[in-house]
Amino acid sequence: MNQMRFIFLLAMLISVKAFSQATSATAIVLTPTAYLDATPGVPTLTSSSLVLGTAQTFPSCVGSQSVAWFRVNIPVAGNSTLDTRSLKITVNTSAFSPVIDFYDASVTWKECVTGGILRTNPTTNPIIAPSDFYIRVSSTSIATGAAFSIGVETYPVAEVRSGYWPTATTNGDTDGYNSCDQIRRNNVANGNALIQNQRWVFTPTTTPNNGSCTHILAGSGGIQLISNFPCVCYGINFNVSVEFQVDGHWCGVAITRPVNMQSAPTTTITTPSGSTVPLGNTVSVASFCPGASVEWEFLTQNGTYLYITTPGTALPLSAVSCIQFNRIYQLRARLTECGITGPWCGVAGANSNPCVIFTPPMPTIPVPNGPAPNDFCFSQVATNAFIDVDFYAGVTQYIFQFTRVNNAAPFTPIATPTIVFSNTSGCLISAGQCVANRTYRVGIKPGLNTCNSPQQGDYSPWCYFSVAPAPAPIQAMPTMMDELEKTSEEIIKSSLVGEDYLDIELYGYGEQKILNISTNGQEVLRNGDVILYDLNGREVFQQTMYGATGVTMIQLELPSDLPTGIYIARVKSDSRVQSGKIFIPGSTN
Repeated sequence: MNQMRFIFLLAMLISVKAFSQATSATAIVLTPTAYLDATPGVPTLTSSSLVLGTAQTFPSCVGSQSVAWFRVNIPVAGNSTLDTRSLKITVNTSAFSPVIDFYDASVTWKECVTGGILRTNPTTNPIIAPSDFYIRVSSTSIATGAAFSIGVETYPVAEVRSGYWPTATTNGDTDGYNSCDQIRRNNVANGNALIQNQRWVFTPTTTPNNGSCTHILAGSGGIQLISNFPCVCYGINFNVSVEFQVDGHWCGVAITRPVNMQSAPTTTITTPSGSTVPLGNTVSVASFCPGASVEWEFLTQNGTYLYITTPGTALPLSAVSCIQFNRIYQLRARLTECGITGPWCGVAGANSNPCVIFTPPMPTIPVPNGPAPNDFCFSQVATNAFIDVDFYAGVTQYIFQFTRVNNAAPFTPIATPTIVFSNTSGCLISAGQCVANRTYRVGIKPGLNTCNSPQQGDYSPWCYFSVAPAPAPIQAMPTMMDELEKTSEEIIKSSLVGEDYLDIELYGYGEQKILNISTNGQEVLRNGDVILYDLNGREVFQQTMYGATGVTMIQLELPSDLPTGIYIARVKSDSRVQSGKIFIPGSTN
């Protein structure tokens, strides 16, 4: 028995001496036979206990002689191109205060921690597969036989990939990024669940620059838009790095990747060259980055350049103030972003051929010939009828020509035509001096008057119509009229001081009252108003009239429910004001 005890003690002394020599050098004499399972996510725990070994002291950690050794192998390639990962080593125990030491694949000590968790540094202590790595667990004081469990998990390591995305190339950054390109990092297939945030850092390497900027993004998305980073602009080169936040800790930066920005933003005109583009349609460029604006250049046959700036990719031709019908234009566009203006671009990008477009001839605008009330041709209409025509994109004037003709075919013109210019797609026939019980013809042509070279199209086919006879005058009430005029004579006179007097008559059919206003041969100017006041000065009726040069009479329909009484009718047109008085009887049944 004593002999056996002596042999055991001798073996222990040899082992302690050998391990003491090993820990002072780089090799490990005591090699564990079992491998720990190193997986991402929740680790597999292995139960163990401390045994009597050799104490060791490193710069930041002091372990006792109560130790346990483990080995871990990373058998497959890592998730980054450098095959670099980091480990999280966790020791769970309530029996002692643990110390964890980490040794690399050459069995050289690398780092340690006094505590239950050691996260290896992926930058200075890379985990390169396939290799064995070693872990020593000890206690801060003698605790031989103390139980614990240990688990090892791999952390994902971030690395910026080369080439912009989604371009499928490994050398995509040779011609430069634009701010709408996407930059991507390595795909962490087995560790996305561990990633809480990621921190991207752009550091400029050229001058001038906007300084460095950091953008922290939540989650594990591996592709980022370059325009997310405020310091990024054209003409600057950057070193870009990214790191992960895992388990509440930033895991360190793997490597940086150079990102070279284009010298200036560029685009391409997507409107097909050689196409005809109506003035109501748009021309467009390829999509560009948020915050950029596009400037358009139109070159006409006579060398005129027209410029317009828009925030979006599409430009309506109607927004170009001097665009014309029946023209050929050469188009170029250029972008401005973050204060950098790019080159003029055409159909294939920077400095390429302009895009050639054609605008159509001016349209023919027919007079409506449909169901009432818009049926004018070969019909009888009232003196206050309105010609309502369709709207045509690009047309800024609708030109109406009214001419009195014979009352029967062949409807030969018998008077000088009246021309009415309207900025809207409609016109009152009274503006064309069309009076009751006469026959007229009307034609419409388009106009464009917003440029130095105005355009006019051709008149539509003539439309012939007649104007209904004027209704019979409503008989006044002489006794009541005389009394009301006596009591209000001074009020009426004071309202007409300095104004021309009008001849005003009232016609009616039953409940309908037609106000007929004559200017005694004086012209009613265009774009005026007819306003009716009671003797208390309150406005009871107002309507805008559409007159034209030469018109001396207008007709308006009054509300049928106006109370009986004397009213003052005032015609306001441009700089002239004309007034007259009228008695309006009550409604009759």
